[in-house]
Amino acid sequence: MSIHDNNHDAIMVSCASKRYPIVVETGALSHIAKLVMSVTDASRICVISDSTVAALYGHIVCDALNEAGVLAHIVEFPAGEQHKTIPTCARMLERIAGYELTRSDCIIALGGGVTGDMGGLCAALYMRGIQLIHIPTSLLAMVDSSIGGKTAADLEAGKNLVGSFTQPQAVIIDPATLTTLPKNVLHDACGEVIKYGAMADAALFEELSSHRLTDDIHTNEPISEHTCASIRRCAEIKAQVVSQDECESSIRQVLNFGHTIGHAIEAASNFSIGHGSCVGMDMCYMMRAAARKGWADSNIARQLEDILTSYDLPIRTPFLPNELYPFILHDKKRRGDTITIVLTPTIGHAELKTIPIQEMRELLELGA
Repeated sequence: MSIHDNNHDAIMVSCASKRYPIVVETGALSHIAKLVMSVTDASRICVISDSTVAALYGHIVCDALNEAGVLAHIVEFPAGEQHKTIPTCARMLERIAGYELTRSDCIIALGGGVTGDMGGLCAALYMRGIQLIHIPTSLLAMVDSSIGGKTAADLEAGKNLVGSFTQPQAVIIDPATLTTLPKNVLHDACGEVIKYGAMADAALFEELSSHRLTDDIHTNEPISEHTCASIRRCAEIKAQVVSQDECESSIRQVLNFGHTIGHAIEAASNFSIGHGSCVGMDMCYMMRAAARKGWADSNIARQLEDILTSYDLPIRTPFLPNELYPFILHDKKRRGDTITIVLTPTIGHAELKTIPIQEMRELLELGA
């Protein structure tokens, strides 16, 4: 069975560097070898996964590939954002080299956002680039981080400061893996799902407001059509934006809504606060500040606060402005003495605004 079969109704990402499919199919792991082999002719594959996901799904993917005649190995690293570092990447690259992968071989990133970043970075660096396939197993990775080719590792100075744009051969999403996620992790990821509605699709925002996505995901129960449709819609939005702007030189920056102050909150917390929660706090923070600057109606911030509260997500940061500002100075979106921020003057529509970096101090005070 090919990932390109019509019954998969694949979402296509059409970048300048590569065109590739995203398939959203409950039960995809049950025939994962056929799907993988339809987009790569690699004879050796390393499946990169963190310690949590490797125990759940690593053997399923590796056993299926080995039975299909592909030599597959798991390359495991400790779970957690604190391990998304250059030393971790270097250790995994040594393991990959030990398995004798060549330029015609492939890396599969099996897991959440950290795994996607690290697996993608290994694929970009090993032999100056080998094939990559994403199999995201977290909601956050399904709707966002597995799509678009961003890879990264963190430095002490800030999040995602080392990386590359490396597009995969394919993204294979099996929503059934969500049933093994803890509820707090699912709720956290909804911060990113809500972002898509707020910045690109008012109908999605309304649907998420009236029907909590997390209420449909239960252990040992089938994934609902509502959940699959929401994942698919987020993937479609990101695919459309990435296809227009692969390397974030223009329109792709709208996807950073919630990420400037959000990344600073993550770093200030030493990554103890989830990414989706930080995105949610940033969206509220930025739109409260925008209202006080006269850039947006105050009702937008209230709508964001209401929906995030309904998902049990925070709407205010525990950190003071002077604790967050140093991290923003190191934000990769900064260009010289300016930084581009994202605002949603109306739900479903995003705008870019470039401001002096010093003005972020004022926004931090106004949005607190």
